[in-house]
Amino acid sequence: MLKRITRGGLVVLFTMMSLALVATAARAATGAVKVDSDKVCSDPIREDNSLAPSTTAYVWLNIDPSVSTRGYTYAVYDNGVLVDSGRLHFKQCSSPYDRYRYASFTTPDEPGSYTLVVYDSTGATVSSDSFRVVI
Repeated sequence: MLKRITRGGLVVLFTMMSLALVATAARAATGAVKVDSDKVCSDPIREDNSLAPSTTAYVWLNIDPSVSTRGYTYAVYDNGVLVDSGRLHFKQCSSPYDRYRYASFTTPDEPGSYTLVVYDSTGATVSSDSFRVVI
């Protein structure tokens, strides 16, 4: 079958395979976390990269509604150095946004670049997101 495909056909086949890989990567967002300044479930942009110091921020989790998030924790790192950690108490958004959950944490008080890592109840890494604290 491949012998019958012309060069243009191979380009089309390659393009179709590339699109399939992109579509698969887009679906892989389940389980991803994002840091945001608000907890508005209907807001499609659930991420702010710049946050104020010492304020309440929210970590968003895209996860199947049937999965329990009991026992999830977080850690905030500054260049690999732990600066904060604690338990996350996720609240689930109502339909049609029920794949999303949010939990609050307090941003560090010093300006800088940070990484927030979310862990499940076994201590395994769920996902992470980077953010900046700016004055």
